[in-house]
Amino acid sequence: VYYEKAVKELGLARGLGEDPQKVAVYEGAARAKLGDVDEAIRIYEGLLSGQENLVVLLRLAGFYFSKRDFGRVRQLALRMKDLDDEGRYARVLAQWCED
Repeated sequence: VYYEKAVKELGLARGLGEDPQKVAVYEGAARAKLGDVDEAIRIYEGLLSGQENLVVLLRLAGFYFSKRDFGRVRQLALRMKDLDDEGRYARVLAQWCED
């Protein structure tokens, strides 16, 4: 089910002719669903070059959390502080690392 959904999402993104950044978001999510978390991380890290994006940071934190790389999750939580007005996402990520 995940494989079929991932392939469908990737096809839809590319078929709709959306901008390259949106296609990369879909592709990163699809790669993660297909089990290629390292490729998803590479794609999402590329999306952050030059521009911070809360959604991308959250997804990236989830990928690193699944790999048990809590140091990277903490770093991403720090990067989120400026983007998250209430600081709730950064607090949740910090709490993940403590648990």
